Amino acid sequence: MHSSFKSVQEILEKTKNEIVVNGSDLPQDVKDMLCYIRKNLFNDSLTISEMRNDLRILNKNYAARFKLYTGYNPKIYIIVKRLETAKKILTKTELSITQVSIALGFLSHSSFSKIFIKSFGISPSKWIDEELNSDKNSQK
Repeated sequence: MHSSFKSVQEILEKTKNEIVVNGSDLPQDVKDMLCYIRKNLFNDSLTISEMRNDLRILNKNYAARFKLYTGYNPKIYIIVKRLETAKKILTKTELSITQVSIALGFLSHSSFSKIFIKSFGISPSKWIDEELNSDKNSQK
């Protein structure tokens, strides 16, 4: 179990480090939002309104500016990063879906599963089964 915890920590840190904040073409407000998201990505209390308050974002067009540079509005960006990380953890560790959902900052197993299904068209457990079967087939 200790190795699973270490693997999860490594995956979480790697995901945070993949969020590029220092791009020269990024305006400062977008850099600030990316930095904030990177720092708080897996915090279950992370909200967009909290981010706006903490960063003192007054511009009503902040989401459109963020999307212009990242391809997603802030809320969707956070979900995408969490789901990408979930896939890595689910295939590389023995943690349960509930443990993974909590580690990634989802409020419950149920909310994680709903978002996973909405994004990928399949439940997390079925996705794991398919991934494990495809890995076995590719090793033959």
